[in-house]
Amino acid sequence: MRYLVRLLLLIFYCHGYAQKPSLDQAAYKSWPSLNFKSISNDGEYVSYEIKEGNDNKKSVSINSTTNDWAIKIYTNADAGEPIFTNDSRFFILRVSSDSLCVLNTRNKSIQYIRGIKDVKVSSSTSVIGYTEREHTTLTLLNLKSNSKVRMHSVLDYQFCDNGNMVLIKIKDEEGSNKTSLMLLSLTTGKSQRVWTGDEILTMTWSGDQKRIAIQAKNKQDEFHSFWLFTLGDTAARCITSSAVILRDFQDMEIERIEGLNNEGRFLFLLMRERTVEITKQPSDVSLNVWSYSDEKLQSQQLTEPEIRSYRFVFDIKDRKMLRLEGRNDFIQDFNMNQQAFLITHYNGNVGSGEADWNIAGKKDYYILNLPEGSRRLIKRNTDFKYRISPGGHFAIYYDPDESSYFSYEFENQRLTNITKGLNTKWYSSDKPGKPFGLYNLAGWYSDDKALLIYDEFDIWQLDPSGIRPPRNLTNGYGQKTKTVLRFASESEGQIDTIKPSLLAAFNQNNKHNGFYSMVLNSDRDPERLVMGPFIFDIKSNPYIPDGVNFSVRKSLNNDAFVVRRMSASEFPNLFFTRDFKNFRQLTFLCPQKQYNWYRTELHTFGLEDSIMSKGVLYKPENFDPKKRYPVILTYYERKSDGLNAYLTPEDLSNGCSINIPTYVSSEYLVFVPDIYFQVGEPGESTRKYVVSAAKYLAKLPYVDSARLGIQGCSFGGFETNYLVTHTNLFSAACSASGISNFISGYGSLAGDGSVLQNMYESTFWRMGFTPWEKPEWYINNSPIFKVNQVSTPLLMFHTSVDGVCPFTQAIELFTALRRLGKKAWLLEYNDGNHGVEGNSAKDFAIRMHQFFDHYLKGKPCPRWMLQGIPANLKRIDLGLELDSSGKTPGLGLTRSEY
Repeated sequence: MRYLVRLLLLIFYCHGYAQKPSLDQAAYKSWPSLNFKSISNDGEYVSYEIKEGNDNKKSVSINSTTNDWAIKIYTNADAGEPIFTNDSRFFILRVSSDSLCVLNTRNKSIQYIRGIKDVKVSSSTSVIGYTEREHTTLTLLNLKSNSKVRMHSVLDYQFCDNGNMVLIKIKDEEGSNKTSLMLLSLTTGKSQRVWTGDEILTMTWSGDQKRIAIQAKNKQDEFHSFWLFTLGDTAARCITSSAVILRDFQDMEIERIEGLNNEGRFLFLLMRERTVEITKQPSDVSLNVWSYSDEKLQSQQLTEPEIRSYRFVFDIKDRKMLRLEGRNDFIQDFNMNQQAFLITHYNGNVGSGEADWNIAGKKDYYILNLPEGSRRLIKRNTDFKYRISPGGHFAIYYDPDESSYFSYEFENQRLTNITKGLNTKWYSSDKPGKPFGLYNLAGWYSDDKALLIYDEFDIWQLDPSGIRPPRNLTNGYGQKTKTVLRFASESEGQIDTIKPSLLAAFNQNNKHNGFYSMVLNSDRDPERLVMGPFIFDIKSNPYIPDGVNFSVRKSLNNDAFVVRRMSASEFPNLFFTRDFKNFRQLTFLCPQKQYNWYRTELHTFGLEDSIMSKGVLYKPENFDPKKRYPVILTYYERKSDGLNAYLTPEDLSNGCSINIPTYVSSEYLVFVPDIYFQVGEPGESTRKYVVSAAKYLAKLPYVDSARLGIQGCSFGGFETNYLVTHTNLFSAACSASGISNFISGYGSLAGDGSVLQNMYESTFWRMGFTPWEKPEWYINNSPIFKVNQVSTPLLMFHTSVDGVCPFTQAIELFTALRRLGKKAWLLEYNDGNHGVEGNSAKDFAIRMHQFFDHYLKGKPCPRWMLQGIPANLKRIDLGLELDSSGKTPGLGLTRSEY
């Protein structure tokens, strides 16, 4: 009988029926985080790091993917990433600032190397190099043979990418004051002196590892010389000097070598303008002169860097210098092994934030060809964003007015609409700004034969020459099933057309995520591999929480993959698979099982005009349908795609939002509705969706309709300000880092000194017009003009410095509320910018929780809400104690209740 009782108690607890504690600060402190590190090239081993809460305890584990073998190594090092050698035989990990751990994956032996200063690893020869902490001796250790080569007076060293050679910069014997560059073969052990001189500034390999470029300096006269060494030569040869390079560019100075192309003909250099000392005495008057004719605002000029680097190239064959980037020029998709470069030229030094109206913000596009250095104009005064093909034959852009993709063929200077006549939706956005960017490019076939573009759901194959008709590679399957299909790697590089392609898939109806397989040259629908109520990796989706995605990691030599899977109730653990049908779990973290965790439900609610929307309801694990719960609605844009996201408990989310797991754990319900916006009506769109969601929730039998609260941060802070000035439905509201006045906000400055006008016209605030074109729109969306209608207690949060929503916006609203006698508190934090972290985050989280607990749960009021905190007691009296007398916030300065 006693055994049976114990068994029942064990079952009771393991299934979560026993009372579990709520999340608190102790939980935050101990909450683990898991970071994938690497998979061996043979796919036999995986490494990952676990950090145990906020106490900086870290361990790196190496797991076998085929059996239960695993080992854990503790580390406190932040320098360098652990790696497997190319043959997968050794695992190398920096465990402290001066210690290295080497694991032999074959015999599982471990050796430690201590007293090191730095370490570098050859990628293919199982050789590591390290210098000692107190000396300049370089040790090259062959992990396979355990043999060592030592070299003294080493200043620097570099392994080539294929790992067979190492460049070593050595200070010559005492007295000579010279530097030598040695090339050591790791396979033969033979060394060769490549160069000797005063000082080496830069040394770099060509991409094919057959050549070495050297930038040297004469210590006496600062003369620079440039050298080229080709494997097989006896020594490096001088190819040019600073005298030649700067002959036609006297206003420039050499910064460094950027690289060398594989052919060995073009040496790419970074140069910068010489600084000119201002000889005039500064005036006693400190003045900024703002002129209507300035290309860039004074505030921007004061924050921008004074010196910029420019790309140049030295043609070794023809011995001439070419300037690739001029003032306001930027090379796009720079590749040293191409001979055609896409140049973006801004008409002025203003950036793109004012491109809608300022001609200085418009761009010209050119193609620059080597070796002649000629420029060919593609488009003038445009907002389009071009991308150059990997082979350098085409430039691609999207024209939102035509809803089409265009290609420009360099050879014949032909412009072609390559999606003409296709009836598909390339972009989905409710913001008024036009989608000029080329963000939907999925990749290219080899030799620029075709490019792949995403539409809303599917993948299209387009012929950049316009000869072959477009082809829907996914056969319209995505559109038919409302499943977004994207390449799992999403590299935008060249696509393998022979092997089946792995696709990441997300179903917008049920929010399931998983993977499909597709053969590019087949007419069949993609093959479903795995789909479920999880999140593996949801591509191209701005509405899911930060950090939930994890791109598939593949071993180099075979089809061995690591994925990460999470759900609302499942910690994001790592899994191994070879076919995406059978998975082996590698990590088993589940800290949520110790606490009253949350569950998610997808709900559909109707609006006043019969439009339907979705939202996510978060319930506590110990949810009792017979109870009536307070509800907090939090919002931004559309968040239901994050239905299956695992949210980490912490003080605040994103620096100023409620942490949903924490509130649900303390027996609140939290609802996150999707909001769809109309241009010019961000406030009213918010009211329609949030109020409709609240009315829907109020009808649920387990919701206390008299205890509904709202909280929003940033754009959500504006939404909260708008809601409290347009409805009395809610019992408490918290607005964080929000906007209250669109008219004054429109002309405010961002943290970088630029004006915020574009955010109001084209992006977040979705106005579509200027205040002088639609003044009534700006007034209607400004909570400040309806502040007299507020009846909801409002807690406001803002940082003294906010580069997105200026602090003055909070002051405007708070001072109006105070004058009207409304119940309002403003928490101004002197640290942070648009959000806070550390102790300030902890403090705000406590005060916000106290605020909601008082108004939504009837708990005692904290002293800071009843009495405030005098300025002379700042940092001394926090006022967090709860009042035991039953007092509630009383009348305001007007001595009137509302």
